[in-house]
Amino acid sequence: MIRVQKSATIPEPLPTKGKKARKLDCTAYSRNVEAFHSGEKTFKSDRNIYTHAKVKRQLVIDQYGKCCYCERRIGDKGDVEHFRPKGAVQQASGNPLIKPGYYWLAYDWNNLYLSCSVCNQHHKQNHFPLIDPETRALNHKGKIEKESRLIIDPSQDNPEEHIGFRGASAYEITPAGKATISVLQLNDVTLEDDRLNYLKYLKICYKILENSRKDTGNLIARELIADATQLLDEAVQPTAKYSAAARSAIETQFQYVSD
Repeated sequence: MIRVQKSATIPEPLPTKGKKARKLDCTAYSRNVEAFHSGEKTFKSDRNIYTHAKVKRQLVIDQYGKCCYCERRIGDKGDVEHFRPKGAVQQASGNPLIKPGYYWLAYDWNNLYLSCSVCNQHHKQNHFPLIDPETRALNHKGKIEKESRLIIDPSQDNPEEHIGFRGASAYEITPAGKATISVLQLNDVTLEDDRLNYLKYLKICYKILENSRKDTGNLIARELIADATQLLDEAVQPTAKYSAAARSAIETQFQYVSD
C-alpha cells in the first residue's frame, strides 16, 4: 500500500446527484429504522452515480491506475470500492453482519477508491474492523471521527508507518498494519509470488548497476549504469506497481530477496 493523494475537486455526479441520493437514503432510514437494521429493507445505492465514468477516471488518475490496497496495476478495469462498506459491515470473519452499513457514505468521495476485484470482492468484502466496536457509527447521525478503526485508510494514513516489507512479504509495524494485512490478505500466495518475481527483476538491475560501477571507463558499462539507475528510480515512484515493496528492497540492498 502507498499513500493516495485524492483530488480536492469532487468529480460529478457525486456532489449533485450523489448529494440528493444521500438525502433520500437518510430520510428513508429515519422513517424505517428497525426495518433497515433487521434487513427487511435495504438501500439500493445507485451505481450509475458512484461508478460514473468521471468518478472512476479521477480515481485512476489519483491512484496511478493501481489498486489502492495491493498495488497491482489495473488501469480502468478495477472496482470502485467503498472503504467503509455501504450495505453491511462485519467486525471479523465469522461475525454477524451489521446492517445497514455505512449507507450515508455511498456517494462520499472520501469513501471511494479504485480496487482490484480480488481485494474488493474476495478479501475486504464487508470487513471493517474497529479497535472498539462500540465506537462504530451505526447511522448517518453517528460520528465516524470517533471510530477507532483498525484498517488503514490509504488517503488519511501513511501506510508505510504501519506496514513494512521483508522482500516480497508484508509485515506489521502497528496493530493497524496487522489487521490490514490480515483483512486484505496482502501475503496471499499469488500476490506474494508476483511481488517476488518483480523484485527479482529489480535485483538483477541492482547487480548490474553495482558490477558496472567497477568499470566506468567502459562505454557499455556506463550505458548499463544509466539504464539500471533509471529502472530502479522508476520502481520506487508512486506510479510503479509494488512501489512500497520495491523501496524497501532497494533500501535493504535486496538482502531479503532470494535469487
